[in-house]
Amino acid sequence: MTRSLLLLLMLALAAPVAAQNVVLLRHAEKADDGTSDPPLTAFGEARAHALIGVLKASGLTATVTSGFQRTVQTAGPAAAYFGATEVVVGVSEGMQAHLEATADTVRSFGPDAVVLVSGHSNTIPRIIHALGGPELPDLNEAEYDLLYFMDLNADEPELRRIYWRPVE
Repeated sequence: MTRSLLLLLMLALAAPVAAQNVVLLRHAEKADDGTSDPPLTAFGEARAHALIGVLKASGLTATVTSGFQRTVQTAGPAAAYFGATEVVVGVSEGMQAHLEATADTVRSFGPDAVVLVSGHSNTIPRIIHALGGPELPDLNEAEYDLLYFMDLNADEPELRRIYWRPVE
């Protein structure tokens, strides 16, 4: 089952990219170290590296993170593999400012960009909405298996959801 889902995901990304595409995901599994900025667990690091295979045909051009190490560590391996531009949109100005700045940053890359956004359970749904997608509830705190794909050049942004899990 896992392999068939991964195959579907790879086929979805293998389609020719002729429009700005955005891949959005919650950061990978984080350690429970009692701090406000925990790193990824070993499985989270494995998930971050597995993301390279999922995005292999995409031609990733940029990553956008919140600056918390778990979002940077999730997007980092793919950014390094593709030589993608890495942008950090901080959260110090508050949630609404972060959401607007993230959406503006994604749009700034232009019509042929493929952008990966690594965020949080409470920001990814709101960033999708800020990019013109539907309003969605916050992700479950235990949810790490969901990828969102948006085509921002459609008349109305198109949103697809795919569940994925790296092979253990």
